[in-house]
Amino acid sequence: RKNDHTFLPLSQKNGADVKRQCGYLHGKNKRECQSLDWSDAVLKTKLERVAATIQQINNGAGPDILLLQEVENYAILERLNKEFLLPSNYQIIHFESKDRRGIDVAVLTRLKQSELPKYHEIPFKKGFDTRGIMECTFYLPNHDELTLFVMHLPAQMAPLVYRQKSMRFVTMLAQRLPKERLVVAGGDTNISSKEEKDSEILKKFAEPYWKVSHKIGCKNCKGTFFFGKDQSWSFFDMFFFSGNLVDGPSRWRVNRGSIRLANQLPFQTTADKTPQAYDPPDFKGVSDHFPLYAEIEKTR
Repeated sequence: RKNDHTFLPLSQKNGADVKRQCGYLHGKNKRECQSLDWSDAVLKTKLERVAATIQQINNGAGPDILLLQEVENYAILERLNKEFLLPSNYQIIHFESKDRRGIDVAVLTRLKQSELPKYHEIPFKKGFDTRGIMECTFYLPNHDELTLFVMHLPAQMAPLVYRQKSMRFVTMLAQRLPKERLVVAGGDTNISSKEEKDSEILKKFAEPYWKVSHKIGCKNCKGTFFFGKDQSWSFFDMFFFSGNLVDGPSRWRVNRGSIRLANQLPFQTTADKTPQAYDPPDFKGVSDHFPLYAEIEKTR
């Protein structure tokens, strides 16, 4: 019951339901929905590349906490985890969202949870179904607690007010936590560099509380997403750190020098060094976003 018919094998695209849903799309999206053969071989290659991208970090083990967006469902996460990431010893945290495209947020982690995860629906007007904010709290090695918010804010096709409201909402969730709690929010904000320049979403709704990853680190990074139409970079993907992780009196700190893009594999980039989306007919690429990486470490 999701509008994700593009990602079916060609043998399942003859039905009236698929043809009707594909008919609502335009241009390249419509052609792919009608004719792309998302076969098991196509899926296997995608999973292999996603796993290799993750395994760039920590000598092949991947990060201790991995934030994921555009997840199809729990089953595909389980396949990725069991068939391609088994040495990483990850547990899966996932909620099925109301998003009409069928894309969710999720976490893979090796850290022990200190409480059950929560899922917060963003209070938009009725009928605007999108991804919610997932909240997880983990024990760090010395038993301090870290709360994580995973988000995938409404896309650029949605009005600006939806991203503003989402950013305000995740900040409000963080402010409800105990004052001493270490907090990180992260994911795909869909806030373009032009939109930030024009409307100052981060400046108004994030920076009064959070420290933003590309403003305190990643100094040589151009961005995580590239708009080919106007040849511009944007940091769609960000981490937001609570102030006590940057300059407060906590026992943990963000290592600013660790904040970087995890984009060193050949299939991740085009000849122009921009993100290479996964293209099944030619078997190029893995994602049209570069992953963002950061470390927090215990202070002396």
